[in-house]
Amino acid sequence: MNETKLYETFAKMRDCLLGAADAIDQLIQTESKQIFKEYDVEKIPWQTRTGEKGEFQLADLAENKGNPDFEALLEDLRKEHTTGMTIKPYFYWLFNNKTTIGRKQTKYSQ
Repeated sequence: MNETKLYETFAKMRDCLLGAADAIDQLIQTESKQIFKEYDVEKIPWQTRTGEKGEFQLADLAENKGNPDFEALLEDLRKEHTTGMTIKPYFYWLFNNKTTIGRKQTKYSQ
């Protein structure tokens, strides 16, 4: 085997291993945030809206694809806190479509 073929083979192996490492890293980031409840809600982009009961914020899956903090919070709301939960100073809930999260400041934090 000549040197060029050897280096081409090494480069292909490297690229394959890097792809596998990236996939494992993303899985670990998302899963560990879910398991340990270590998501940071401030790393989620929120949009302000006004509803029947006043102003609130929302974030949806379409705009947060690949955001491990959003995905971990979404899973927590789907599995553990189906009626909502409070992370001071906000109350978080899941909309009926199961892919949009809402939050509103609690009256006790104002």
